[in-house]
Amino acid sequence: MMDLNRPVRGRLSGAFAVALVSVVVPATFATAPQLGGEMKHMFVTLAGNTVFVSIQGDPNERVVLRRYDESYDPPADVLNGAYYSGRYGWLAQGFWTVPTGKGIFVEVLDQTEGLRTFEALTFSPLFGTSGGTASWRWSTVMVHNWYAVDRCGKYEARYRVYVGDLPDGTPTDGFESATITLRWQVLPEAAPGDLTDDGDVTIADFAAFQRCFTGADTQAVPETCGCADFDGDDDIDLVDADAFVQAWNDGLE
Repeated sequence: MMDLNRPVRGRLSGAFAVALVSVVVPATFATAPQLGGEMKHMFVTLAGNTVFVSIQGDPNERVVLRRYDESYDPPADVLNGAYYSGRYGWLAQGFWTVPTGKGIFVEVLDQTEGLRTFEALTFSPLFGTSGGTASWRWSTVMVHNWYAVDRCGKYEARYRVYVGDLPDGTPTDGFESATITLRWQVLPEAAPGDLTDDGDVTIADFAAFQRCFTGADTQAVPETCGCADFDGDDDIDLVDADAFVQAWNDGLE
């Protein structure tokens, strides 16, 4: 019986060759998490009794979540080992004020399983993360919360932005809310070849790729196969097979 974790070194010459390479990269200490790229804002406006919200740039863009192999001190240690990003930020657009005794609240309506959210400075869990509440009071000052996951794939969350009574956030009668959807993705470039997400590339990852292979234009990537979809086109085909081979061989350089 083959031991799937037994080191066997070799260069792949095709998508279905058998080899193994183990890559061990120790985590380094960092003083603060990385934003992950240019800021991408959700612009919020309160005009009369109506909340408006829009997103900067392409609303269908998926922000890439990355793992940096860094270690952070508490409370930022909730991001240790995770793919994360802080690019998305809430930002007031124009000049407006919240009525006395009211606040602006953000409530998660639905989200992909496995998505976690932490408040910008406190790293307190939000939107159901680790028992956090579904709604969060936004101060109306620009803030970039942290979004994190543990595995490759595509993630979405749909939020309602509304005016609520203080302090509990009960929606205030007479005000209209707005909704917005945020999107993320962990691409295999963040963990090339490591389909089992165990920190190295072994024959087990090759076996996982074989199980995930769907062929072209199927639009049916299994939930556990996000790391095998190298080009992010919602199928796992020969293009992805070539990319897996390249990732394997790159590890042997």
